[in-house]
Amino acid sequence: MFKQNNPSTLVDINGEPTSVGDWKREKELGSGGFGVVHLWLNKTTGDSLAIKKCKWNLESHLTEKQRERWKAEVGIMEGIRNENIVAYCKMPEDLQRGLSYYSSQLPLLSMEYCRLGNLRSVLVKPENCCGLREMEILCIISDLVNALKYLHKLNVIHRDIKPENVVLQLCDTRPRGVIYKLIDLGYAKEIDSETASFVGTLQYLAPEIFIKQKCTKTVDYWSLGIVIFEIICGIRPFLHTFTPWQSLAHLEKKPSDVIAIQLTYNGRMEFFTQLFKENHINMCLAHLIEKWLQIALEFSPDLRGSYNHCDYIFAVLEEILLKKIIMVYSVYTCEFLSYEINESTLLSTVQGWIGRDTKIPIMDQCIAATQHSDSIYAIGYYNKESPITLFVFNRCAPFASITTQLPALIKILFENCKTEFKFGTIKQLYAHTAFFVLREMRLVSGLKFAITSQFNCLQTIFDKCNLQYAQLREVLKKFLCEVEVYNYQDLSLSAKVYEDTNYSQILEQFDGQMRRFAQVVEIFNKIVLRREALLEKFKRVEAANRVAFRAFHLDKFESLVQGACDDVNAINMYNPSSLTGGSKIFKIVSDTLKLKDLLLRDSFLVSYLRCVSYCWKELEKLNSCMAGLGTTTPQLTLDLRQLQAEKLSSLSDMHRKKGCF
Repeated sequence: MFKQNNPSTLVDINGEPTSVGDWKREKELGSGGFGVVHLWLNKTTGDSLAIKKCKWNLESHLTEKQRERWKAEVGIMEGIRNENIVAYCKMPEDLQRGLSYYSSQLPLLSMEYCRLGNLRSVLVKPENCCGLREMEILCIISDLVNALKYLHKLNVIHRDIKPENVVLQLCDTRPRGVIYKLIDLGYAKEIDSETASFVGTLQYLAPEIFIKQKCTKTVDYWSLGIVIFEIICGIRPFLHTFTPWQSLAHLEKKPSDVIAIQLTYNGRMEFFTQLFKENHINMCLAHLIEKWLQIALEFSPDLRGSYNHCDYIFAVLEEILLKKIIMVYSVYTCEFLSYEINESTLLSTVQGWIGRDTKIPIMDQCIAATQHSDSIYAIGYYNKESPITLFVFNRCAPFASITTQLPALIKILFENCKTEFKFGTIKQLYAHTAFFVLREMRLVSGLKFAITSQFNCLQTIFDKCNLQYAQLREVLKKFLCEVEVYNYQDLSLSAKVYEDTNYSQILEQFDGQMRRFAQVVEIFNKIVLRREALLEKFKRVEAANRVAFRAFHLDKFESLVQGACDDVNAINMYNPSSLTGGSKIFKIVSDTLKLKDLLLRDSFLVSYLRCVSYCWKELEKLNSCMAGLGTTTPQLTLDLRQLQAEKLSSLSDMHRKKGCF
């Protein structure tokens, strides 16, 4: 470290400033073709800035075109005001003076520092080897659409959309605490005319750039499509082991509905019209995204985006993001289900779809929800922030006979352990192993969540039962008091028995209503006994609920996940050209299958679920019975009051006529 004439500035061996007054250069954040971004921190205020400058050894070698591109980026950034594009920050004067003294005539670019890194650093985590989780994907898509729509309205194309150019920033107003921002407009260009310059990161560039066609905003559509596919599946869609020039001929020949091309383990080229099955998003959302990708990844730039409408491709994505998709976990079949709903979709309609997909008749479905609702509409159970909103149980059997679906490459390995994996499929094999264990752990976690939600719903139903019971008991208690009063009135007014036709008819009707009341009391007494028996049963369920989770062994699943992720890291570092065998994969997959099988066969868990189903069914019957009495009793009370009034009036008339008063 060397001091310069300015005592407040320190420079390194290359003459690059490392300290200017209270500002200190902390670390390099990123480096491109001829630019480098450093983090600068103020030791006094704690303020931070990301400052981009030209690399010290390249300044004199830049062409005039490259200098113009640099200045254009700074000019564009200074005028941008969008929450999903990294913000330009005016540099403090002391720092500006200190850095400008040692820089070329190229302007410095000062930006907000996004401290959570970039999207690539998220994607390379082994647990994300087959894509990110659904909520994170939706946030990224929403933020990128907002950023690109803004740029395109300014008539600016980015031309270098890739995971490295999407950064994460803390955001208190977001549910997940993160906002995604587009950076690096070094290749962005204002397009008052079409451009054909060859720029950007090769793997994400639109095909027309390679064949030197003039390009428009549609190049951003292609790059966005590649990024969205990658964050969903963890891998780029088109021949990810090929160079862009090698894959170009295959892209040119692909049908419009093809959204991915991959080499199989034996070197055969396979075309896909769907996302790879190894991903973490629901099927309903996957189908919608697949249709959009067919538009975004169209080879012809004239057809890409469809309908020749500049915002159409973004409008389709925004419409997808607004879809209400209700997530269901089927305990009986141990699977996640998803259905698109709207405000008028009935819960019974969703139950019909569930019955179609799980073979559980509606009458045998027991529905538990994460949030209590008595609504007949499915929207009453929808929660955008919750990964699962409904759980369905089969009243007749806890679990079906389940055959676990293995990822394609693992299935091939299990069918023939001597299969040789090559052509870039080795990493995928290990990635699919990690995905499989993660998926199975998620299914087991879903089962645990389902049992918790089921018990909570059962508790709610029991509380409702107790409230209904207390209200009915109070009504009957008051009614009994009224009947006692009626008996006293009859005794005090009926000193003699009179033969009167009208009175006899009233008395007969009154006696009939009293017999009905006696039946109500008899039914209520049976309810008391049934409720007491259910209360004892529920206490046993409550005690068993605390024990049932011992069968889950989620710690063992977590250990298997960690082992699979460690293998993904190791294989990425080793990067072999071929692989035969895979004993570690055999063990991890087999251990996962055994753990899940032991759980689903656990006798205590199965007995517990049967007991809960019984309690649920009996409580529903009891509540229905009390609801019936609750409707009958008030009307019976009114009828008896009316008859008693008529009876008293008739008795009074008879007493008056006989001169008894």
